[in-house]
Amino acid sequence: MFPILVLTLLFCSGGSTTPVRKIATPHGPISYYRDWGKFDTLGFITREGLKWRYNINSTDGIPWEVDFNQAIDSPLVTKIRDTIRLNHKLPYQRAKMRMVRRGDRVRISRHCDPEEGQVGTTAILILSRPSDKNDYGELLFFSHGDVVATIHTSLYSLVSFPCSLWHQWQYPAVRTQVGLIFLEVVFGENGEWRPDYGSVNKRQPPFPFQEMKSDFNHPLPNLPSAPLFSLDLENHLWVVDGLFPHEVLDGLVKHFLDSDYIYQEGDDGGDNVVFMTPQPLYQLARTPIWRRMAWVMKKLTGRSHWYPYDVSNNLNRAWDHTRIHPDCFGRDEYTLLIYLNKEYQPGDLGGTVWYRHEDGKEIIGSVMNKYGRMAVFHCEIPHSARPPHARLGGPRHTFAVKVAQTMADAVIRGFSESPVRAEGFDYEADNYNGHGPLESALEMFLRGKIITSYGGDPTYLEREFEKSALKHDETYKEEFRKELRELGATDFKKMEGISGKKDEL
Repeated sequence: MFPILVLTLLFCSGGSTTPVRKIATPHGPISYYRDWGKFDTLGFITREGLKWRYNINSTDGIPWEVDFNQAIDSPLVTKIRDTIRLNHKLPYQRAKMRMVRRGDRVRISRHCDPEEGQVGTTAILILSRPSDKNDYGELLFFSHGDVVATIHTSLYSLVSFPCSLWHQWQYPAVRTQVGLIFLEVVFGENGEWRPDYGSVNKRQPPFPFQEMKSDFNHPLPNLPSAPLFSLDLENHLWVVDGLFPHEVLDGLVKHFLDSDYIYQEGDDGGDNVVFMTPQPLYQLARTPIWRRMAWVMKKLTGRSHWYPYDVSNNLNRAWDHTRIHPDCFGRDEYTLLIYLNKEYQPGDLGGTVWYRHEDGKEIIGSVMNKYGRMAVFHCEIPHSARPPHARLGGPRHTFAVKVAQTMADAVIRGFSESPVRAEGFDYEADNYNGHGPLESALEMFLRGKIITSYGGDPTYLEREFEKSALKHDETYKEEFRKELRELGATDFKKMEGISGKKDEL
C-alpha cells in the first residue's frame, strides 16, 4: 500500500493541462507540459522515503527504480491520464519511480514494439532534478538513427509521447550528486504486452543463512598476530582473509541485489554513501556469519560480548563522492567491513583508506578490495571508501557491521540512531503493537524477538527506557518494566555462539 499512499500525498495541485510545446515525429506527437503540478517530494525520495531497487537488467541502463504498479488508480496517475486524454480502461498499464544519476550507462530504448501490434503512450513526470542550467538532464528522442527532438525536463514538468518512440536520457553533469527522479507510466492501448519484470512486486528478502544451526564447512583462518596499523595503544585496524567460503559470499551478494536501498542525497557530513540497504540485525545475529565475526572480535580484542547495532550493505559507484569520516566519537566500538566484489583485481580500485586525522593530510593505511576480505577497525579512526574504476561499470559492494561492546549497548545505539536504522530491528514491521518505528525497535527487542543479553545487568535497559523520550501511558510502562524483570539476563555464551575452544565456533 505504500506506493499508493506516496502518490496520493505527493500530489498537491495541478498546473497547466495544455502542452506548452508539441513536437511532431514519425511515430506521433511529443507533448510537453511545464509546471504541470506542485509536489512535496523531498521526504519521500530521500532517506526517510522510498525503498529503491537496483535493477541490473533494465533495458535502458537506468538501474534505480521503485515499483508503483499498485498506484495506477491513484489521483495522480488519474490526472496524468486525463491530461493526455487517455481512456481509463486500458489493457496494460505500468508505473515506476526511476532515477538517473551522473555516470549511469543509459541506452536508447523504447517501451513498446509496433511490429508486435503494441500501441500506447508513455508519460514522464519530473519530481526531482539538478537545479543549475549546466547540469544537463535532457530527454532526447530518435528516429531513423538521428535525434528528432530534445526536451529540457524542468522540475514538475510532464512529457508524453508514443511508447514506440526511441528515447534516451542525458545523465546529469559529473559535478552534481543530485539524481534526476521521475515517475514513468506506460499506458498500453492495443497489442500483446509482455510483463515488465525487473524489480516489480519483489519483497524484501530475509537475511540468508538464518536456518543454519551449525558452522559453515570451511576452516577458520589464521588471524593476524598484529594489527595492520595502530593510531595508539587502543585504535587498531586488522585485515582478515578467508573467513567465509565463496558460496556464502555469493549468497550475500545475491541478497543485497534483491534488497531495498535507501537513497541519501549527499548531506553535509558523514560518509556521503548515497545508497545503502539497512539489514535486520537480529536476523544477522542468528547466522553462522555473525558467529564467525564474533569469534574474530573475541580473538582480536580479548573481549567476547560484542553485538551488532548497525548492519548495512553500502553501494558505491565510480562517480560517487565519498568523504573522510569516523564511525563514532568517544566510544570503544568497532566496524567490520566485508568486501563483496568477486570480479575485482589489482588496479580496479574500490578499497578503503584510513587517516590519522579527519583533515585528510596523512594516510596511515589502505586496504585493497578483495573478495571476502574483512577489515576490522576501531570506530574512531577516520576513513573513506574509494569508488571503483570507471571501466568496471558495476557498483562496489561492502557489507558494513558496526558492533558495540554488549547487546544492551547495541540496542541503545541502534535506538538512538535515525528512525531508518532503528527499523533495522525488524525491517518488516514499520508499526509494531500500535507504536512507531523507534518504539517498535526497542519493544520488539525487549519482547524476545532477538536473543538478548543485557550486559549482565537485568535493569540496564529498564533504566535506559525510563530515560528515553518514548511516551507511553503508565499502564503500558508498568507492563514493560515487569517484562524486563522477567526476561532478565541471558547466557552470554549462548548469545555469542562461542564455545570457548581455541579454534572452534
